[in-house]
Amino acid sequence: MILKEISIEVSDLEIRIPPPLLILDLNGSLLFRPKWKSESKRESPINRPNLRQFKDYIFGTHFINDLEYQNFEVMIWSSAQGKNVERMLTSLEISKRDLPLKFNKIKEEKVKNNDNNLNMRNDFDQINLIEKFNKSISLNDNHHHNNIKHEVIEIWDRSNMGLNELDYNAKVQTTKDLNKIWSSIVWRDPYQNTQRKKWDARNTIIIDDSPDKMSLQPYNLLEIKEYKGESEDDELLKVIEKLKILRKQSNISSFIKNGGLKGNIKIEDEEKVSTEQEKT
Repeated sequence: MILKEISIEVSDLEIRIPPPLLILDLNGSLLFRPKWKSESKRESPINRPNLRQFKDYIFGTHFINDLEYQNFEVMIWSSAQGKNVERMLTSLEISKRDLPLKFNKIKEEKVKNNDNNLNMRNDFDQINLIEKFNKSISLNDNHHHNNIKHEVIEIWDRSNMGLNELDYNAKVQTTKDLNKIWSSIVWRDPYQNTQRKKWDARNTIIIDDSPDKMSLQPYNLLEIKEYKGESEDDELLKVIEKLKILRKQSNISSFIKNGGLKGNIKIEDEEKVSTEQEKT
């Protein structure tokens, strides 16, 4: 049984492939969506403080044997309807990745030499792929960390919860069953397109402010305090520190079940916290 396996901490170079799957809730977790009475009086969502720092960490990269991999593969799963999910993602400036990671990451020398002679036809069939790829490159980017792409592999909404039409349009208790993700989403190695793996309870984290939605897989939940639009909030900075611990676990669900995240999590740099809150 996966939950009975003992979790051990691994080093950066030993972090298993695929990278952990990080599933993000939206409203109440990353932003606050005010209720509105009509389309004309709709208020814009309020992004949670320290969002930029949070995004830069989860969408950042690390190297394994000189190959660059994501810290996490990230996807969205919100219980909101699709049109509302689109509005929230626009506010968060998060989009869906349309190219594999390796085509979004270019070595500095290739960028400087404007070397766009990449042979991609063997990997993709789209006629306009090369044109689309070249447009996505910033020739003025001197370091990839200054231009981190905040892109997710999948976007799921209320339509992915198996609700009937009546419940879909009503305010009912919903459940996020991770088995739906584990059975349908496959990770593809960006350097070996033939290598495909699936995620499971050992390498999946879901961030949500509603633990009731995670009744089926409670030990994959990284619960976050509900955000209600406050101007001062350091919750995302605390989540970063917890993610730094979780991404190095060989069995995330077992680690959480055995109380691995209990206790005070200290924010790494308090000066950065106040500075980031002022920027947000």
